[in-house]
Parts: sequence; structure tokens; C-alpha cells
Amino acid sequence: AGAKNLGNGAGQQFITGICLTDADCASGCCAGLNGGAVCSGVGAQFQNGKTGCGF
Repeated sequence: AGAKNLGNGAGQQFITGICLTDADCASGCCAGLNGGAVCSGVGAQFQNGKTGCGF
């Protein structure tokens, strides 16, 4: 669903969408999760097993 927004740094990826860097995310936060990463709200970057923005 959000594959077109992955890795382009355009800030278009939605919350919970897969990301490679903070720049991919509309929220400005790409948080590590289970060996990958998802866009997250800054306030939720450590919730549900996430390891923080910029992981």
C-alpha cells in the first residue's frame, strides 16, 4: 500500500508504513521494529516494541 513511499525521502509515508529513514515519513519519525522499521508518531516512538526514531 505504501511501497511507493519507501526509501524516497519525500515524507509521504503514513503512520505504521514501512520506512528506511525518518525522511520517508510524514511524521518525520521512522522507528525500528522487529528488525525493520515503521513510520511512527514522535510521541509513540517507543511504544509496542519500537526502538525510537532513527533507530
